[in-house]
Amino acid sequence: MAELVLDVGMHDGEDTAYYLSCGYDVVAVEADPAKCALASRRFQRELNSGRLEILNFGITDARGEVEFWVSEESVWSSFDHGAATRQGRTATPIVVPTISFGEILERYREPLFIKVDIEGNDALCFRDMARASIRPKHVSFEGNSTGVEDIALLASIGYDRFKCIRQNDFRELTPRNTWWQVQVRKVVWQAHHGSRLHYRRRQFAGVRFAAGSSGPMPWMFPGRWWTAEQMQAVWAQLLDIDRELNCNGLGEWFDIHACRSLLPQPNGHVS
Repeated sequence: MAELVLDVGMHDGEDTAYYLSCGYDVVAVEADPAKCALASRRFQRELNSGRLEILNFGITDARGEVEFWVSEESVWSSFDHGAATRQGRTATPIVVPTISFGEILERYREPLFIKVDIEGNDALCFRDMARASIRPKHVSFEGNSTGVEDIALLASIGYDRFKCIRQNDFRELTPRNTWWQVQVRKVVWQAHHGSRLHYRRRQFAGVRFAAGSSGPMPWMFPGRWWTAEQMQAVWAQLLDIDRELNCNGLGEWFDIHACRSLLPQPNGHVS
């Protein structure tokens, strides 16, 4: 049986397609029913074979129905109207079914990896993971204003190694190079008068990733892993430059990867 990946925030399905191409089974979660319909047509073969399941839910604290804002900048669609309409974008409200992440964890076998990108509700997943008995070895999430707290929460439930990847070009930010990256960001920001920048290497490990996709698996990136405290310091510097430039992350997208070491537990098992 193939190992399982949870794609929480499927969006246009590019990440799901990559995980399937790597041989993993996938459970993809997406609040926008239009995105789910497109993915159902795109991945009909994988759905029929049982390699993929698509859950048309938004992640909240419990089952129900909640207003969801579909942004014209589709990656910004969110339960948060402000997030969906930032930078003058328009958004259309729809009502979507919701589910807790804990219920999803209870429904499936232990995943190898969970990618979380749900525009502001990422921490809900981590809080439910803290209450669950099943936790994947690897977790990735989009860094945001609560990144320092999110790292601390993951560290409290056993995740002890971290990386920060700039998604525009898949370059790693570390305690050793973040200061220089910040200086470059200042120069680029000023040279382009605050315009949004998208740049990416054409390929990584022989694979070409579409703009907006999350990219390679966390363990594929070269370089060392860092402690929670070191990664919190990196993220604090990035938040400081956001405030200094008053750009609210404009033009920059970072994913934080967390890994749980295989540590012996009191019962003698390895987790």
